Amino acid sequence: MPAAAYVRLVELCEHERDLIATADWDGVVRLGEERAALVAALPARPPAGAGAYLRRADELSRANAAALAAARAATVAELGQLSTVRQTIRAYAGDAAPAVFIDTRQ
Repeated sequence: MPAAAYVRLVELCEHERDLIATADWDGVVRLGEERAALVAALPARPPAGAGAYLRRADELSRANAAALAAARAATVAELGQLSTVRQTIRAYAGDAAPAVFIDTRQ
C-alpha cells in the first residue's frame, strides 16, 4: 500500500478533529465510514515508512476519542437539565390536561 494511504489516514483523523470541534456529528459518522474503508484496505503489516503516520493517526484518534467522550458527557448533562426543567414545569402546572385548539376556519 503506498504511503498516500497512510497520509490520508492522518488527514481523516485531522478532519475528524475539526468536525468534533464544530459538533458536526453527521460529518463524523460519514468520515468514520470512509476511514473504516481505508483501514480495511491497509495491509496487515505496514511498510517501514508508515510508522510516523500511524503514530500520528493514533495520537489524533486518542484525542478525538477523548473529545467525543467530553461532548457525550456534556450532552448527557444537558439532557439531565432538560429533565429537571420539565419536572419543575409540571410542578407549577399540575396535572392539568394540555389545551387543545381546533382551527375552525375553513
